[in-house]
Amino acid sequence: TPKPSSAASDVYKRQPQTGVAMAPTLVELTQTAATASQAGAANSLVTLDSALNVSTASGQSLGTLQALLDRADARAIPVLRIADAATVTALAEQVKARNLVDLTLLSADPALLAQARQAMPRVRAAVDYTQSTVGGGTADLARLVAATNQAGAKIAVLPAAAATRETVAYLQRMLVTVWAVPQDGSALSAARLLTSGVNGVVAADLAPYTALLAKFPARSLLRKPLVVGHRGVPSRVDENTLAGAIEAVRLGADAVENDIYMTTDRHLVVMHDETVDRTTDGTGAVESMTLAQVRALRTTSGLPVPTLDEFFTQFKGQPITHFVEIKSATPEVVDLLKVAVDRHGVADQVIAISFHAAQLKRLAELMPGVSGGYLTGLSTGADVKKGMRAILGATQPLSSTFNPSYAGVPEAVLEAAKHRGTTFWPWTFRDEAIFERYYMAGTHGLTTDMSQWASAYPVRLSAAAAETVAANAAVELPVQIRTQAGQASLSSSRQLVVVEATAPYAQSNGETVFSGPGTALVLVGHTHTMAKGGRFTIYSEPVQLTVR
Repeated sequence: TPKPSSAASDVYKRQPQTGVAMAPTLVELTQTAATASQAGAANSLVTLDSALNVSTASGQSLGTLQALLDRADARAIPVLRIADAATVTALAEQVKARNLVDLTLLSADPALLAQARQAMPRVRAAVDYTQSTVGGGTADLARLVAATNQAGAKIAVLPAAAATRETVAYLQRMLVTVWAVPQDGSALSAARLLTSGVNGVVAADLAPYTALLAKFPARSLLRKPLVVGHRGVPSRVDENTLAGAIEAVRLGADAVENDIYMTTDRHLVVMHDETVDRTTDGTGAVESMTLAQVRALRTTSGLPVPTLDEFFTQFKGQPITHFVEIKSATPEVVDLLKVAVDRHGVADQVIAISFHAAQLKRLAELMPGVSGGYLTGLSTGADVKKGMRAILGATQPLSSTFNPSYAGVPEAVLEAAKHRGTTFWPWTFRDEAIFERYYMAGTHGLTTDMSQWASAYPVRLSAAAAETVAANAAVELPVQIRTQAGQASLSSSRQLVVVEATAPYAQSNGETVFSGPGTALVLVGHTHTMAKGGRFTIYSEPVQLTVR
């Protein structure tokens, strides 16, 4: 077996100077050099042809791919734009010969990427939607999710106009990593794109992004970590019951995780264990029972065991994602899941997770448009390079997210993985202080028995698009705060990140004072202190100030 290329296996550690937790990865649209030269650029986007030569988007030659990979200073991760099957064939030979694993392929053709992923299962893929019309409706976005998954990709690259907070949040909830291309190089574009919550920015000039990211204080969050109700909210209601799922949603859970098995008469029921002994008044293996027998059981509090159909009916059309865990190793469970999803028309709300790699592979065969997450007890350890290779080795063949036990994921590995489009969905948080630590770290999704911990967390800060303020006085702006559980309140804030300004100003002790007339573009912040002492700050979209 050939040894991995040193360039390809190297873990990129440069980050833009910022206090933003899990800040967006920066992808340089390379113009003149074969490696990312800009500060903070983790990825370098170049075009690859069938002769394995690389070039800029404008066609300027940058030499060969082999020379790029062999450069001693090639610290950026190559993102290779491909356009035809001949390039895929040639690259696959190089990948095999050099045992390359740390590459991302980009194309506007999902079918071409699917072909590339079959030939190179350990290489990542990103679908380029920048020349497409990306609708903002759920049906349009669900089709985008399906096309991305069918390509074997986890990254969708959007034009800035499509990268709204709502669109980005939906795609991330469906396990799609979102990169975006700004419409221009202005500070306003940078502010809008960063506050949309995107996972990555692709630009020829990254200076506006590195400059703005440097202004945020520690533990700033530009993307909301998602709260996944583990089996509903078993800290309050019996696990894996419909009542428990409803309560988790009321408490603000973005998604509800449930476990499925198949009855002897081919119905999917929600149950965690192989047997009903622990959670009900019955005994025996759930997959040896009929639906009627399962329905006759009662949980500790006297609740019935639900079917998956009931979950789909209850939450249809709501902004709730079903994390359906394929607990059973019975292959036909995936077949029945497909039937249920199609029957209820809930493909726009369903993702599937499993400890069984075989079940995720069957999912990809029968439901190629559905996102999958690989549950694992794999611990990455403190060695970032080994951790990254382990994660990619586990998830890339399955085109899945990484869903580990939380104890095995250091923040350094989270940061390294984000540059590769990998998202993390650790389980199961039952210690509030630990939950807070991972939330502050910007973890993509946290699975917990206690959705109530996050109910009061502020997740959306809204301010007027324009305000007039007085010079020589601390600026205080009205804001609306919405919590994880959906509660809204009015408040005010003196916390500002000044994106750019013509008016002179000074900042001290958390306040901003403009000393003369002019204009300023700002982001308004709000800091929240959690129950166990953790703190994080969220931000509004850009506000244009006129200083008088």
